[in-house]
Amino acid sequence: MDHDLASEARNVLPSTAIGYEALPPRKYDPAAARDILERAGWRCGPDGVRTRNGVRLAFTLAIVAGFTSFGQEASLLQSSLKTVGVELAIKTYSYRTMFAAPNGPLYEGSYDLALSGGLLNWDPDLYNLLACDRWYPRGQNIYRFCDPRLDALERSGLQTDDPSRRALIYRRASRLIWSEIPYVPLFRGRALTVRSADLRNYSVNPTGGWNAWQWDI
Repeated sequence: MDHDLASEARNVLPSTAIGYEALPPRKYDPAAARDILERAGWRCGPDGVRTRNGVRLAFTLAIVAGFTSFGQEASLLQSSLKTVGVELAIKTYSYRTMFAAPNGPLYEGSYDLALSGGLLNWDPDLYNLLACDRWYPRGQNIYRFCDPRLDALERSGLQTDDPSRRALIYRRASRLIWSEIPYVPLFRGRALTVRSADLRNYSVNPTGGWNAWQWDI
């Protein structure tokens, strides 16, 4: 990534989290994708878009307007899908509309695909984001994902404060999430902090906070 401000995501957890491990990277394999679509009965039409039983293989991607990186990522995704015969339209929303509850596209579920960003918690607990009983509005599971195996692991992780036990639990949980793909993390951005050289006792905090009570200048 340019200027070392981001790195390829290799887990749904941040590298500072208990249980983190670098998992196998996602592969760009158009030939394998075409084979999967062909075996599923999707045939390319004269315009290059695949159809099955008269239905076009076409999706809409929701992104936040005004973010250059989102626009670039959307264009790359559109081009990649076109290569295998999938049509992708890009629809932009204001930030407030994109994340509006309950009627924004993410919380309402009125989208095919979406690009969005967020902060990663230092703690590996993802129960509120992915549990079967946490579908919005009962929680933050806007992915509409449900896997009882993951629920059991996440609950186990919340029932102990032993770091070694939690590491084992969340390693298993993150592997399951990586294989089931409720969402695809593309990259992890690094926060850029600018400070005066006169500021003393400043330390980097993995949770995004500051040790302001220790600062001196």
